[in-house]
Amino acid sequence: MRTFADITGEVERRLAAGERVALVLLDAFGLRFLERHDDHPLVRLLDVTPLQTQTPSTTTAHIPTLHFGMPVTEHGLYEWNLYEPSLNAVIVPFLFARAGEKPGSLLKEGFDVQRLSPGPSLYRRLEAGGIRSASFGPDRIAGSPFGSVALDGSSMHPF
Repeated sequence: MRTFADITGEVERRLAAGERVALVLLDAFGLRFLERHDDHPLVRLLDVTPLQTQTPSTTTAHIPTLHFGMPVTEHGLYEWNLYEPSLNAVIVPFLFARAGEKPGSLLKEGFDVQRLSPGPSLYRRLEAGGIRSASFGPDRIAGSPFGSVALDGSSMHPF
């Protein structure tokens, strides 16, 4: 069975073969929900490939996997709150804040957002190969410090 971590490689393979790809991520939208709505006209048009989730099955684990193309065991962002050894503190990586502080508090301390980047984004790699990409998402994500790292190389269209 394919895993969530295989998505990025599949996207890159299809693009290299000349296909146009639209990847839609619906966070917390599992197969059971899709099956429950299998009579919907849009769902009937889909060619669904079930994927095995990563462990832990959290947004924090899956979003970097999708945007950087590596499993959670490689990028290390696995939970909403993480211990950051360089700060000797628990932080919220998506918010660039120490746990319990306002979003962006680490940026005010001079914390470099690139420190939480496990490598170039999928979109930066695609761009290097001459493939343009666009990302659409809530403005609170596209305009966030983590969004700027994860979506790097993609033209961002917040809504």
